Amino acid sequence: MTSSQAMKRSKTRWIVILSGTVVLMFGFGYALVPLYDLFCEITGVGGKPTVAVLQLDSDENPIDYSKEVTVEFTATGNNNIPWTIKPLVKKTKVHLGEVHMMNYLVTNTSSQQMVGQAIPSISPMQGARHMVKLECFCFNAQTLEPGEAREMPVRFYVNKDLPDEINTLTLSYSFFPMNESVSTSDNQSEEQQSSS
Repeated sequence: MTSSQAMKRSKTRWIVILSGTVVLMFGFGYALVPLYDLFCEITGVGGKPTVAVLQLDSDENPIDYSKEVTVEFTATGNNNIPWTIKPLVKKTKVHLGEVHMMNYLVTNTSSQQMVGQAIPSISPMQGARHMVKLECFCFNAQTLEPGEAREMPVRFYVNKDLPDEINTLTLSYSFFPMNESVSTSDNQSEEQQSSS
């Protein structure tokens, strides 16, 4: 085997290795969010709140008036999506088991329609499983038109199993882009195609 053949074979081998690495990295990145959700569900860590369905007028979760907990609301920006998000209330006190509703104001500051998904986080982590969400804008992707501002609700309660040493819970959100911006011309061409 000549040296040029050996170099060619070596280059081919490196191309295959690098291509395989790229494919594996893409697959890992694609599977990371579901794996993280599964990990949080199994271990109860990571600040992921519980989701439940509860009848407001039922005795399924009676209110415990003997203890109040402070719930703080925050939001963090994300450079990958030009949206602002802020809570309309900074904090509130709720009794354990008491259903409470509050809103975040979300604004698309770009000149294009965008779709985003809110990711919640609860701290301290030990309290995350005790904050139960009944309704939340984070359950579904949200679409905002250019410059649109919308109030988005979250309805929750803190269950009575909250450890006594936890007196404050902080609920935080950050939005992440779900797709590339959708321009008006793209929407119009899709409408024309569907009508023809």
